[in-house]
Parts: sequence; structure tokens; C-alpha cells
Amino acid sequence: GAVALYLSTTERVVAAVLIAALGAVPVLGQLVVRQTAFAGTAAETVYLLEQGGLGAEQLAQQLAKRAAEDKASFAELFALGRFELRRGKLDLAIPRLKAALQRKPNEPRAELNLGVAMLLNGDLENPKTLFENTAKAEPALAEPLYNLARLYQRRGAALGKAVQAAETDRASAAMVEARLRDPSIPEVKDLVPGEKLQGNTYLITLPLSRDELLSLASLPEAEERVRAQLSGSMLGDLP
Repeated sequence: GAVALYLSTTERVVAAVLIAALGAVPVLGQLVVRQTAFAGTAAETVYLLEQGGLGAEQLAQQLAKRAAEDKASFAELFALGRFELRRGKLDLAIPRLKAALQRKPNEPRAELNLGVAMLLNGDLENPKTLFENTAKAEPALAEPLYNLARLYQRRGAALGKAVQAAETDRASAAMVEARLRDPSIPEVKDLVPGEKLQGNTYLITLPLSRDELLSLASLPEAEERVRAQLSGSMLGDLP
């Protein structure tokens, strides 16, 4: 205010803009935290559980506790169900994935993973609809069609010669479409009689989508702390 009388109009405008920009720093700091937060958020927990490795069991226990208290989100239940599925614990994976779909009905990736768990558990009927739903909802993904081919293949082997030819044709058609979507998808090999099925190689699961993961990357308390600290540094104890 004291020097404004000695400034030109242009200088006054520039000074006003700079002062206003300085006042926006706390809000901008809060925004930066909101856009870059990941470590320490629920997203980090889900990401590490999806990746597996050391410490994953402990994270799974933490999410299982939240699930038991009915506090787990869709993404947390999804990651927990897929974690159990990849370890062959179908009795735990199926209810986790069903619970995730109650949070977010018809979510295609959760439906596909549930179909995988049900097929590995011996269900030869319900996974078909789940795989087909995912294939329609995610037209760029080959995995649901690959799993559908595996389902038809398994049905042909389990239900006998009366349906084997028809199921083999369906498996071939599904596999052709899968490879049109993604040529790198592995070929479906014929089942060897008496061969022990390994779920992790026989079928393909899908991870949580990136958008779902990033929706968990939130630290409201940290955002507020950063805004408050910047405001305190610039203004002291002024309101």
C-alpha cells in the first residue's frame, strides 16, 4: 500500500497478480498432494496385495479384518479375492469376489475372476455367463474369451462324447476371437486325460483396473496438513 502510489499502473497489476499467486500457494500445495498421493493410501495396500510377494499375507489379513467389519471397499475385496484365488483358496476367493460384486454389480473384471474361481471349483455352468459379460464389457480384452475356450474345453472333457464335438467347436471359435483381439494370447492346448489342472496356467485372471486403483489414492488428512503448514509459513498465526 505504501509503495503503490509510486508505481505505474502496469507495475501495480503485476504486483497484485504476484501477491494473489502467493496467496494461492497453500491451495495449490493441497492440490498437489491430492494428485500425487499414493504411499500410505489404501491404493498402496491394494497394489502390493495384487503384486504379491513378501508382506502380502499380512496385508491380506488387514483387509480380511476390514471385510469382517464390513468396511472394505470394492477394490479391497477384489484384491483380496484375487489374492486368495491365486493361492488356490477357492472357498475364500469366491465369497470375497461375490462381496466385491455386491459393492459394484456387473463389474467385468470381478465377474471374470469370479468365473475363474467357480470353474476351478468345478462349476461348468455359471462361469459361461460371467466370461461372456466381461467379453462384451471389455471388447479390447482377450482373456475372457480365452477362459471361455477353456470352459468349453473342460465341459467337453467332463460331459462325455455326446457333447464333446460341439464343445470343441465352441472352444475353437472362442479361441479364434481371443487371438483376433490379442495375437500374443497363448494357444489352448488339448487336455491330457488324467492331467492335473494348474489354475494359474490353465486360466487367466485380471488385475484391478488402473482407474479403480487410483480412486483409492487419497490422503485427506495429509492434504489438510500441507495446506495448514503452507498457510502458517506464509501468514503466521493470522486467520
